[in-house]
Amino acid sequence: MNDARGYSALLVQQVAAADPALPAVRLAKVCIDRNLPVWEVSRKLGVSRTIVYRWFCGRVRPRSNHLEKIVNLLSELETA
Repeated sequence: MNDARGYSALLVQQVAAADPALPAVRLAKVCIDRNLPVWEVSRKLGVSRTIVYRWFCGRVRPRSNHLEKIVNLLSELETA
């Protein structure tokens, strides 16, 4: 079941339980709060939606080249 923002309740729970120190988890929280769809995040970062979901939940850590893109997008969203 999806919540009003288009994110499943399960994903929202997994993000809430993930390590908030991880930049991808911080990005997930911002995206959920701002209703930024995963498909748009995946397009901006140049990766599949599946990998974005895994990053958001803290199950997979991004490689350094992707981590830099995540940090940049997070910074962009937090200052907007």
